[in-house]
Amino acid sequence: MMEGIHCFTANYGRLSNRPETSCYVSAAWLPQENVIAPPLLEFNALWDTGATASVISQEVATKLELLPEGTAKVYHAQGSKLVSKYFVNLGLPNRVQVVGVEVLEGVLEGCDVLLGMDIINMGDFALTNLEGVTMLSFQMPSVHHIDFVKILEETERKED
Repeated sequence: MMEGIHCFTANYGRLSNRPETSCYVSAAWLPQENVIAPPLLEFNALWDTGATASVISQEVATKLELLPEGTAKVYHAQGSKLVSKYFVNLGLPNRVQVVGVEVLEGVLEGCDVLLGMDIINMGDFALTNLEGVTMLSFQMPSVHHIDFVKILEETERKED
């Protein structure tokens, strides 16, 4: 594996319209500091390309004893509202780590953490559904583009 690149793939074994993975969350801290790390707890995360920011449930904030770092106005289908914001560290599958992420508190159904475009934009994200099996792949940092048109053209040239 290339140095400095962190990645993982989740295979759902079937077609899935809910790209979920495990996610570890702790209060924000700098790993290189010589301090005792805060608790890192495992939660269920939903990857959501329709969300601009990542969200944690009130239960996550309570379990981690997080203190709000202010508020943010969020917009949703029913309008807008002020919510608490926190800073956390995230641990994704295969030791992919994100330090010092601003997350918002929200009401989530079926998951504890919603990973939005703020996290997805830190790397390359792909969902594929070959033969009815959904796979999610993510790598940080971004190292290349995926161009399905170019791949198809190259495949057709090789077949000629």
